[in-house]
Amino acid sequence: MLCNVAEATDGQVERINKEYVTKTKFFYEKCTYDQEDDIYFITVKPSFFDTTISFQVRQKGSHPCFFSLQKGKSRYDISYVDIRHMELYHKLKIISDRLIKDWNTGNLL
Repeated sequence: MLCNVAEATDGQVERINKEYVTKTKFFYEKCTYDQEDDIYFITVKPSFFDTTISFQVRQKGSHPCFFSLQKGKSRYDISYVDIRHMELYHKLKIISDRLIKDWNTGNLL
């Protein structure tokens, strides 16, 4: 499937945070780990059927990066979730901390 891919603007980041991350319960959560590169890959799906959120967590810095939200045929990317996106960063950090803990203790397969 071909996607329209765009770097998310600050306004789109705010909307993504409010509509898809902060107020949403996820019905699907997946965490995988690349031991060679020390990277966790996290994918969550909100209750919207055509929406997928994915991001990476680099273990050394232990912070979310390379975020993308795919909705239908459109994908919005954020290369680095940083100070401009603090609300989104904190929510992704909460999600990733929980999923990584579950992955490391064997509770998430």
